[in-house]
Amino acid sequence: GRKIYDQRDGTQTLGTPSTYKWTDVPACALADLIADSTYGWGKQVVWLTQTSTGNANDAVVSGEKKRIVGITLDTRQSAEEWVDILRAHAGCYVVPSPSGYKLVPDATASSVRTFAKADNVKGSLQWAMKPTEQQPNVIEISYTDTSAYPWTTRKAVYPANGIPPGSEELRLSRRNMPGVQRYSQALREAIEMFNHSRLEALQHRYERVIRWALGHRKTVLFGAIGLFVASMFL
Repeated sequence: GRKIYDQRDGTQTLGTPSTYKWTDVPACALADLIADSTYGWGKQVVWLTQTSTGNANDAVVSGEKKRIVGITLDTRQSAEEWVDILRAHAGCYVVPSPSGYKLVPDATASSVRTFAKADNVKGSLQWAMKPTEQQPNVIEISYTDTSAYPWTTRKAVYPANGIPPGSEELRLSRRNMPGVQRYSQALREAIEMFNHSRLEALQHRYERVIRWALGHRKTVLFGAIGLFVASMFL
């Protein structure tokens, strides 16, 4: 196993591995992978954002931490691929910025900027609904059951029994999350993916007049026909 840095722990010092500790917080594992130049990506991390994402991971849901991880990087993949795997386990986005990579929790947040008509290049706004075939209606998460001996791979499915809502045709999406070790966490991941597919079917594209940092929630106002207000991560 590997001891890794947790920015929230005042007894640990960044750059002094002897102060690091064991942890099952996905955000800590992800930040370590991004920053380490030996086995990882070797990129700068905005460590303060490890705190917000780590706190989101540690949030208590039904009497347990929302997200924990236990994973072995035992297959040959690029650093970027491993970052994407751990990003999914941490429930966050990895966003580049001038000061380094930020970990942005995939969670509700306050809007930090409002874009109005004057902020967009005329004629650049495009809206479209994601095609139905790209909207899964049954989610299957594969996870590692460490309560069994030997450890085994099991599945959590949502909706229950793998039956689509209403009379919809089956559109199954599978995700392998070997670092998840609890059925309850795997089921939460399945429900979250299902909700994403239902709530994020509207796609948009537009060009901005001004440059703004990525990884924040923005409010976009459009008044061509009445008034449309959308809050989204950019």
